Amino acid sequence: QHSALSEDGLDAELGRVLGGRICLRQEDFARLMRKNVLRDNEGIARWVRATCGRPSLTAVECREALRDVAMGLSNGAGLAPKYLEAVLDCCMQGCDFNVDPDDWASLVERVARTVRVLQQLPCI
Repeated sequence: QHSALSEDGLDAELGRVLGGRICLRQEDFARLMRKNVLRDNEGIARWVRATCGRPSLTAVECREALRDVAMGLSNGAGLAPKYLEAVLDCCMQGCDFNVDPDDWASLVERVARTVRVLQQLPCI
């Protein structure tokens, strides 16, 4: 629930991160979690769905699409609405009126990482 890694892919990803070592360091674990915040191509798929083939999104459309991503990551119940809005506010700071694919890639990863971190708080 805290990363996009499946059980089947975990060993392969651990092997890549460890690079032949047998001990998982804190930095290795953090890199593994950062790299696997979204499933393969999920950010691109969400972009295509939100843009319907257009070259950009308005900031309002982008926020709605990012809300959908966050709700999907938290299974709709992980974040209270006021916290979800705060996450979107923080992640979209400095966002232009129109969002291009490069901006989207950065925003969707930022939102996904923030939601994943907030999901960890009850575990700490």
